[in-house]
Formats: sequence, C-alpha cells, structure tokens
Amino acid sequence: MTPRVLIVDDELDSSWLVAFVLRQDPNLTLAGEATDGEMAVSLVRQERPDVVVMDVMMPRLDGLEATRRIKQEYPATKVLVLTGLTDDATRREAFEKGADALLDKREIATVLLPTIRLVTNLACSAHKKGPAGGS
Repeated sequence: MTPRVLIVDDELDSSWLVAFVLRQDPNLTLAGEATDGEMAVSLVRQERPDVVVMDVMMPRLDGLEATRRIKQEYPATKVLVLTGLTDDATRREAFEKGADALLDKREIATVLLPTIRLVTNLACSAHKKGPAGGS
C-alpha cells in the first residue's frame, strides 16, 4: 500500500517545500493540501490519508487543535506536527493532542521522509475502518 500524505500549512513556501520533499519518494502519494486546521479536518474525513504533516500556527483552527480532532476521529492516522517553535510547552501540547512526531521546520529536508517511513511501517499494516467506533 502506498502511504497517502496530506500537507497542512498556511505558508506557501513551507507547503511547497514539504511537497517537494515528498515527491522525492515514489512510494508516497500526495493526498491533498490544506491551509488551515478546519480544512485539514475536513480533508482527512474526505481523503483518509495515512499521514498528515501539520503546521502549528494557522488561521481559523491551529494545528494542535486540528491534530486533536483528527486523532479523536481517526486514531490510526499519523500526524507529524511541523513547527518553527521549539519550546517545551509546544512540544508537550503537541504530544498531549496526539501528535506522532514533532518536526522542526528548519530540518524538513533531512527528517521528513525518514519520519514518514518510520510511522507508516506501523500505520500501513493497520486497517482503517473510518471514524473511531465506526465501521
């Protein structure tokens, strides 16, 4: 199964860089792009990606609350939180909201693909039945 990845970032440069890095691995498929947390939650419901690469600071709904909502409905979906903020409070909150990994935006070119490979080794073997509690 080819892992499907959703990119969520309101900054065009960051989103473009993530998409560029993803295209370097022919075993990954881009499931879509969102520019805010509300759109991300909606696209996850629609596209059912295996992995979401989620920025923290966005309009309408921030990435950490969007992560919480996605993990509540689709616990098998892996969420990689992407941030330029490296303080302990942000890290703690990201994991409390269900993030599977926290990545520094400055290191995307070197850490994104290995992290996706790591989390999808587990995610792709699980069967997704839809929203939590559903079938």
